[in-house]
Amino acid sequence: MSEILQSFLRYAYVMHYVDVIPLDLHSEAFEELRRLSDQLYTDMDMIPKCLFNYPFFGKILSLPEEEMVYKSAQNLIATANWMNVKHENKLIHIISNIQNACDNLGLYIDPNDRITDKHLNV
Repeated sequence: MSEILQSFLRYAYVMHYVDVIPLDLHSEAFEELRRLSDQLYTDMDMIPKCLFNYPFFGKILSLPEEEMVYKSAQNLIATANWMNVKHENKLIHIISNIQNACDNLGLYIDPNDRITDKHLNV
């Protein structure tokens, strides 16, 4: 999960300026987001399902709920896909999916770096 946050920080400028960055950086960020989504799915398959039946273990291991992990994987794919779309609200969807992925995984976004839903919906 920390790798996801690191990638968001590493590629933030790529995702925010997706229409004006060089194609090789665009492709690199796209592939990284897809890889991270795949990683979440495969890592979840490695965790014994019984741990999710006992929230106590999840809290000890700092595991988000299983459903939230899968939602985050979907957010990563959506972010990557939105990078390739021509749409006036592309950036809103990219930012929203990034923030949702972090929220679903319990990853911290500094309040100064977060774009509020109010501003995203304007």
